[in-house]
Amino acid sequence: MTEKRIYANVQLLRFIAASLVIFVHISPYFVISGVETDSFISVISFSHGGFGVDVFFVISGFVIAATTLHKSRELGEGLHFARKRGLRIYLGYLPFLVWALIQTYFLEPERFARLDIVGSIFLTQTNIFKNALGVSWSLTYELYFYMIFTSFFFLSRRNVVFIIHILFAVILTKTLFFEKGSSAYLNFLFSPFLLEFLAGSILFIHMDRLNGRIWLIVCLVAIYLTISSDLNPFESVRIRVLRYAPAAVALVMMAVLLEKWGAFRCGATGVLLGDASYTLYLCHGLILQLGFQLVLLPLQFTLSTPILLLLTFATFCLVIIFSIIFYRAVEMPLYKWALKKSRPVVEGLIQKPATDSRPL
Repeated sequence: MTEKRIYANVQLLRFIAASLVIFVHISPYFVISGVETDSFISVISFSHGGFGVDVFFVISGFVIAATTLHKSRELGEGLHFARKRGLRIYLGYLPFLVWALIQTYFLEPERFARLDIVGSIFLTQTNIFKNALGVSWSLTYELYFYMIFTSFFFLSRRNVVFIIHILFAVILTKTLFFEKGSSAYLNFLFSPFLLEFLAGSILFIHMDRLNGRIWLIVCLVAIYLTISSDLNPFESVRIRVLRYAPAAVALVMMAVLLEKWGAFRCGATGVLLGDASYTLYLCHGLILQLGFQLVLLPLQFTLSTPILLLLTFATFCLVIIFSIIFYRAVEMPLYKWALKKSRPVVEGLIQKPATDSRPL
């Protein structure tokens, strides 16, 4: 296992994954406006846009393993890890939650009345239609995975690696051979989505052993099989993960291998786009909704296909620019301030302080 470092290509992959999610949320506006659904952008959006979230989950598992498995196995490190991840998730999320609540209240009052406000605030709601910010359902699984890794700080590295493999085998067996049960809590605890997090962690654990060029071929085959598969990802979470997880792992593997071999490493711009991808993921739906209300509805969907494509590209660029500005001006300064202020609280709970480093 290697020490913590920045995987530039993985950062770029974060941005690509967020972009795929944007396209899947743009696609309904193409249908409403009468754009041909067999166009390239529509095929990508409808068939594979949601794949971006699965890539996010694999990246999370990979990065969390890369940034924690080399650390000391003690309470202090575990508490600092939980502090950093909790602040990173909530401080980036809460501004857009407030925005979503206000925007929904004025633009969609009927939907606002059906929202689970408490679940939206505490990220305990996984139903996209009950969340104030629809995409926040994935953050619930992120927090669950972070809780699992926080508990791992009480175990030796060898035991953690062993448990990760056992958990993966158990959940894979359940996903393959057992249908969804009647208990919502058990379905969440043993969700197939956990396979993607664990697969990312396992990929990191064995990354040093993946040296042959044959692995690039394996990755390309996995991606091809995903694209050509007849499995309907909208049928169930189980089917979605079985279809998308292999390709998501393959993309992360390719990104790391190309950087490891010196074949390709993205520059500072790619890393910045990856840094801003969390904001990109959270804000795009709100901006798209405003565009729908302020542009498409007043024009009664009379825009031609070229104009709509141009407007889509302009909106995509606007979301990227806004995300970078928000990340640099608000998200990161707020996170660093909160890290500084919260550190004494954690230090008071432990005897040996841990050193803060670059945000995860």
